[in-house]
Amino acid sequence: MKIIPLTILSLIIFIPTLVNAQSYQISLFYDKATNEIRLDRFIAEPVKLVDTEDSILFDERTNLPLNNNFQVNLEAYQYTFPQTLIYPYTEGAFVINVDYFPHVKAINIKSQNGKTLNIDVSATSTCNQNFICEYEKGENTNTCIHDCVPQNVGESVVFSEQTKQTLQANNGIIRDEAGTILLNSTTAENTIAESESESQNIGNIAILIGGILFLIAGAGLFVWKLRKR
Repeated sequence: MKIIPLTILSLIIFIPTLVNAQSYQISLFYDKATNEIRLDRFIAEPVKLVDTEDSILFDERTNLPLNNNFQVNLEAYQYTFPQTLIYPYTEGAFVINVDYFPHVKAINIKSQNGKTLNIDVSATSTCNQNFICEYEKGENTNTCIHDCVPQNVGESVVFSEQTKQTLQANNGIIRDEAGTILLNSTTAENTIAESESESQNIGNIAILIGGILFLIAGAGLFVWKLRKR
């Protein structure tokens, strides 16, 4: 297994194409008189997770002017989310879908009057990016690469006490219903072994190349001496 440096890893987890096909369905109300956006008070659950993608395609969003629409910013536990999402105004009640990311703790919606609607979605996040893999909170190698995968060669994953107990009860491996490995307590050890194996292979190749060059040089010297005779 190859380890992705933390700087690259922090970018990968923000790429929308890697996200599951889920989104926050947010029921909003735009008050034209006050130019304000708020959650729809007549909806029992104005913010919920649904099995669908963002309501606006990427190509459509690139054509939306920033000034005449409202902005949605996703707030993660760590790092700055690289993209501000733009949605068009709809007078009265309307619904938008914002792609779900496991490490997002809040959705901030800013209207034209400068006021921001803050929506806490931390209850649905499964990756708090605290460098501790917590299976009991929904973190695993699929939902929380940041916490459950070694960041660099030779580093180990730090598991919470409850996760350690779960791993021990399952012989060091936790799988989902389909049998896919979600957590493996020996991942870091395997990574180190693979790294050492790769280093050894590189060393062997270097020795082989050096030997070939030495033979070529020797043969060249032999031919040169024959010509001088």
